[in-house]
Amino acid sequence: MTLATMLVAILALSSCGGSLAKVEKFTYYLHDKFVDPDKTTVKVASANGSLNQASAFGDVTVFDSPLRKGVEEKSDLVGHGGGVVSNLKDGKLFITQVHDLELPDLKYAGSIAFAGQFRFPQPSWTLAITGGTGSFSGASGYFTLSLADPNPQGKAAVCNIVATPVRLYIIA
Repeated sequence: MTLATMLVAILALSSCGGSLAKVEKFTYYLHDKFVDPDKTTVKVASANGSLNQASAFGDVTVFDSPLRKGVEEKSDLVGHGGGVVSNLKDGKLFITQVHDLELPDLKYAGSIAFAGQFRFPQPSWTLAITGGTGSFSGASGYFTLSLADPNPQGKAAVCNIVATPVRLYIIA
């Protein structure tokens, strides 16, 4: 089963003087796999002592998933997305995540880091952009994520999520 997350980035590029140089838009997909073979997401710690039970407060899940140009598993690889999801009280989730990207079409390469409350499977939620490296050095702003396809193949752990950095500022 695969979780494909579509991320659409809108870049507001600025010079040191603060004026906008140009706006770019690009899209990529995070492909998570929850089952073998080639699992990309695993629960690594559980407060109740069992990694096989349903997630609960205190559990920690780690992921390292390919970022692709399209929703198809065979689409071009543009990077990797990795991070940690922590289960909070009342079923809430907190996510810290970094995406390493190489987008030769747009001449961008680097990492974008973001964090916030992960509200899956709600229809939408927001994550803060906390920084970046390379072409994304000095990045700030936020992502608005929205659920696009909660169950594309009739499997509960397969979905597509649209993520749009509504404001992604990069200091040139």
